[in-house]
Amino acid sequence: MSTTKTVNIKYLKAAMAFILSLLVIAALLIPAAAAPVTDPTIHIEGALIDTDKPAWKITVTPNGTLTNAVVTAVPESDATLQQTALLHDTANYAVTESGTVLASGTDYTIGYAQDSTTGDWTLTVTFKKVITGEVVITYMAGIYSTEPIGNANAESSATLKTSAGTYTDSAPANLTVTPGTTPNTFRGNASTFTVTLTDSATASVLLPGATFQLYDPNRNPIGKPVTTDTAGVATFANSITGTGITYSFWETVVPAGYGRTGAVLQRTPMAINNGQNVLFQNKKTAVNFVSNRGIPNSPNTDILFDSGTTANSPTPVFQLQTAAGAVVAGYDNLTSETGVFSITGLPLGNYQLVEKSAPTGYIRNSAPAPFSIAENATGEVPEVPVIFTTYTADLRLKKANSNGGGVEGAVYSLYDLGEASPFIENLTTANGGLLNNGGNRIGPGDYMLVETEKAPSQALDSTPIYFSVPASYPGAYTAQLGTVSSTDAQKKVSVLVTKVDEDKEPLEDATFKLTDESNNVIYDDLSTSPIGKMIITGLDAGTYKLTEKTAPEGYKHDAAATRFEVKKNASGEYITTTIEKVNTFITPTPSPTPTPSPTPTPKPSSGAKATSTPKASSAATGDDSGGNITIAIIIMLVSFAAFVALMVIRHLGNKKKNQGNP
Repeated sequence: MSTTKTVNIKYLKAAMAFILSLLVIAALLIPAAAAPVTDPTIHIEGALIDTDKPAWKITVTPNGTLTNAVVTAVPESDATLQQTALLHDTANYAVTESGTVLASGTDYTIGYAQDSTTGDWTLTVTFKKVITGEVVITYMAGIYSTEPIGNANAESSATLKTSAGTYTDSAPANLTVTPGTTPNTFRGNASTFTVTLTDSATASVLLPGATFQLYDPNRNPIGKPVTTDTAGVATFANSITGTGITYSFWETVVPAGYGRTGAVLQRTPMAINNGQNVLFQNKKTAVNFVSNRGIPNSPNTDILFDSGTTANSPTPVFQLQTAAGAVVAGYDNLTSETGVFSITGLPLGNYQLVEKSAPTGYIRNSAPAPFSIAENATGEVPEVPVIFTTYTADLRLKKANSNGGGVEGAVYSLYDLGEASPFIENLTTANGGLLNNGGNRIGPGDYMLVETEKAPSQALDSTPIYFSVPASYPGAYTAQLGTVSSTDAQKKVSVLVTKVDEDKEPLEDATFKLTDESNNVIYDDLSTSPIGKMIITGLDAGTYKLTEKTAPEGYKHDAAATRFEVKKNASGEYITTTIEKVNTFITPTPSPTPTPSPTPTPKPSSGAKATSTPKASSAATGDDSGGNITIAIIIMLVSFAAFVALMVIRHLGNKKKNQGNP
């Protein structure tokens, strides 16, 4: 008997040690409960600032540190109460932390938005700093009530969002005031009134799509914005009117092509009665264009396109574009014989006026004239003036002696290249040896300038000077012909390029690029004139390459570069270089007759494919059910092990007992 007890005690101790080990392992596997953390709190309450001004006060207690904190407040309203709220950076209406006023824009930003459906306003304060102390936000309330006597109650709620979570004041605050007695509160009757919007020039034109916001005397917005319907009418229902109550209106959305005018711009407060209609007008936007002709060195530098100046002369044609270069529909060909025209009704935005074609004898000014239609600081859209000038060429030449001094009194004539008679005569070098076109018009083309009378005590230099005036140029164009010496025929060389086809017919609009020996671009926009000629001036001695960029329409592109050298003759005079470039016709290639493809025989369908059913996601849901299951499994395993150990002890005890009793 004693032997059996000894065995049982021995095995019992072993089983207890085994169970204790399992419990220790389970304790290590089961995570310890985290220390409790106190959440931040937010509380909103009604307050009377300066003893009588209604306001809302929000208090945020961080209970630690808060990052990325955002506080929102929503003043609520019912059928008999309308209210608004505005945040103020003053001693009374401010954002503070631990009693210190925070800086708007640096420590926090303010957002103030309205729900377009309900009209409710939401005040949002986004903190840019980490919050460690108690934060207080105070903002003003304005209250309207239709209750005939007694006090009125208002409600507001507040929410705090941080990196850790979202927290809401469980009990929205109440604010009790006496409308008509408490400042910023009003008592009146439920009313409906309207706004009608028309065109300022034509009152019968009604303007839909404009949006108006109603404001109280302190310019706090009331209710939701209201949009004018197809009849140009905006209806303000469930409003309050009465003695001492005034409103102003602001047009928050203006119809496209219009600007605000009158009382809307001035935000004039007005008393409104039930059923009253308030009339407002919008004025079409206006851009006023003045197109000038600029003749350089003329007594009148800018000559207006009027009937007296431009008799029997074509006018320029303009195109209106957006700032990105897209043509504005309906404004592709703008012109005016007087040079003055207006465009009204353009929407706000950035535009540019581009000259499509210039009058005969003028260079098309390829520089766009940009302008903007925009509201000014008061919300008005002022008229926009745009001046555009189309120029002729400015001719500049200096006649110098051997010492570089100017030679006065040399007389020149200007020829159209290929014409026997000059079209401008008696161009005379002035003081300093300077020569210009003297106010004469020089339009696009190829020209030759020839000295016809020598200056006193100087020899005649009849060597022609060739130059070209482009058909298009951004702004005023000056033909810089350099310096001509009385002892050296030309200081700069002229290169005459002729473009012809296989039949020696001149070709217009071939474009070229000129580079030097190191492939540096000298000119990138050279083109041949209607007589197939092009003049290149202003080149120093050296080797150059002329490369065709684009061939005239209908001709093959000549990609081969023409090399030429600028040099002087034995007398030290520059030699005029002549180049002829030939383009060949493009022979049309007949298109082959397409062979019809056989129509494929459709194969019978093998049946619709089965649509796979997406598997349910196994992502975690964010709760701690997995941890609870793990703990339960561990407890079950420990219990099962203890049960097995007890069964083993009992079995061994019985076995020993049976052995002792045969």
